[in-house]
Amino acid sequence: VPFTHQVRVTPASTVLVHAGSGGVGSAAIQLAKHAGAKVLATAGSDEKRAFARRAGADEVFGYDEIDELKVDLVVDPVGGELFTRSLALLNPLGAILAIGFAGGLWQDPSVQWLVGRNASVVGVFLGRLMRHRPELVHDRAIELLALWAQRAIDPVVGATFPLADAESAHALIESRRHVGKVVLEP
Repeated sequence: VPFTHQVRVTPASTVLVHAGSGGVGSAAIQLAKHAGAKVLATAGSDEKRAFARRAGADEVFGYDEIDELKVDLVVDPVGGELFTRSLALLNPLGAILAIGFAGGLWQDPSVQWLVGRNASVVGVFLGRLMRHRPELVHDRAIELLALWAQRAIDPVVGATFPLADAESAHALIESRRHVGKVVLEP
């Protein structure tokens, strides 16, 4: 995982990526596959699940189909109740990366529950890292660019809008009809 030293993904890992059709999700799928992990993903429609499969996910599920899964790592850009449900999916010594809260703010996990399950919650906030650890962000960005140059990963841009039409970009995102990243161009 590029911006955290606390989580390692290996070929023995099973990784669950929420919102696997989004920009963060499709990137996480590609990075986990590059590390050799088995990758599971979630998405909210048949079209988005097909997109996550094309991005490299081994198996794709609707959000209501995950409660029996057991994984080593959850990549969660959704937050809300899905974050809380995902904690129960972790294998011992598993971790969940809290990256975003598109589905609502997180409910604080019980420390007792985390200790009892030997689980970790790792927050990832790139803006704060850029302010306080710019060298770390620089080094990881160089690594990601090298993977892109080698064609090991291919960031997915699903839609572009001129900056002057940012309102339409936001409307697309809020409608939950987009796949990949939505980019504003100057």
